[in-house]
This record gives sequence, structure tokens and C-alpha cells, in this order.
Amino acid sequence: EDAERVLREMGSIPSTPAIMAGMELERGRLLLDQGKAEAALEVLARLTTSAPPSLVDDAAYWAAKCELKLGRFEEAAEELA
Repeated sequence: EDAERVLREMGSIPSTPAIMAGMELERGRLLLDQGKAEAALEVLARLTTSAPPSLVDDAAYWAAKCELKLGRFEEAAEELA
């Protein structure tokens, strides 16, 4: 939770869209690490369509990991297609 608080606080610092997307990716990963796969998936799924191209594959990978954690194997495969 401390790491998520830090990311939230950093969100108030002016930065570029790419940096903000990178912070959101880390937030999704932290949520998954905390066992909050549904919440992580919401964050990561948004990034698969809105992040800069350099982050889309990473977001899809972590979204697929969320789907696996939730037992949604077909959805996980679709994330990686």
C-alpha cells in the first residue's frame, strides 16, 4: 500500500503522457501483487488501448496474468493474441 500511495502522490507531479502511462502500468502490477487481480485488470485493460505503443505489449502481458489469476484462461489467451 505504501508503494501505491507513492505512485498516487507522484501522479500530481507534472509529467508526460508516457510517464503517466508507465506509472499506471506499475500501479496495475502492484495491485496484482497485492492479490487484487480485478482492480489490476481494470487498470491494465485501459492501458492496452490507451498507452503509448511502447507500453501496450507490457500492459497486455500483465492483463493476461490477471486473467490467469482469475481463472479466465481463454481471456488470457485473447489478451496475448
